[in-house]
Amino acid sequence: MDRRRKNAGAKALLGEEAEAELRAALAEAPADGGLWSGPKVAAWMTARLGRMVRAQRGWDYLKRLGHSPQVPRPRHAKAASPEEQAEYKRGSRSV
Repeated sequence: MDRRRKNAGAKALLGEEAEAELRAALAEAPADGGLWSGPKVAAWMTARLGRMVRAQRGWDYLKRLGHSPQVPRPRHAKAASPEEQAEYKRGSRSV
């Protein structure tokens, strides 16, 4: 007989109090600046718990608390000047 449905799984790494502290920490900028990431949250958790926490757990807690990576989409740099662009467009006409 399969008894996996009665298995509640592993206990959460952070309790309610620690999770509230993490939520408050995420409201501020991280110590090194930039944006919060999985490895940064894992480092925060490592300091709080006193044991090693992998980066994946940091991502899991970021998602659990409703955060997502907020980085702008990459943009192509316009290397050519408007004059060079116009010259290119004139030269591309078929004869």
